[in-house]
Amino acid sequence: MNATVSFAGPARNRNAATIDRTPMQRINHNDDDDNGLVALLKEAADGFGCLMAAHVKLARVELLADVKSFGRRLTILAAIIPFAFLGYASLCMGLAVVLSPWLGIAGALFLVGGLHVVGATGALLLVGRRLRNTDLMSETTHEAGQSVSTLTMRVLHGQAAAGAPPLNGVNR
Repeated sequence: MNATVSFAGPARNRNAATIDRTPMQRINHNDDDDNGLVALLKEAADGFGCLMAAHVKLARVELLADVKSFGRRLTILAAIIPFAFLGYASLCMGLAVVLSPWLGIAGALFLVGGLHVVGATGALLLVGRRLRNTDLMSETTHEAGQSVSTLTMRVLHGQAAAGAPPLNGVNR
């Protein structure tokens, strides 16, 4: 029986090869050529290595994009903060001066300052909660999870490497 099998192993076996064996004969074949179980294991290991390399590359690209985006946001924030602080301080002093006829200057300053301490504490708690919920590298996590699910399903359902479609969707 003639069977055509394409190998995705090392570079020397990228073309289709015609073999005069049934699939079981190929698996039970003992010599070290690319026709046995060892070749299938090499193919699976090579595919897994390529998959992991692609995930690492995706993680690097995504991490770099996240860091650049975060850096831009911090730069804008750093440029705005001094102006906001000066304006805010002026407003607070103005409010304290307006309240001073009823509370005295010390009471007005304590009231305005106390309200700001309470507001700042609430804002810090809110920002801290949002930072904890930040989902960095979400695409990498999603893609790695899909790869693990695919590999797990193949192992559980007993699909052989030669009979299953390629993991990355490209025939070599």
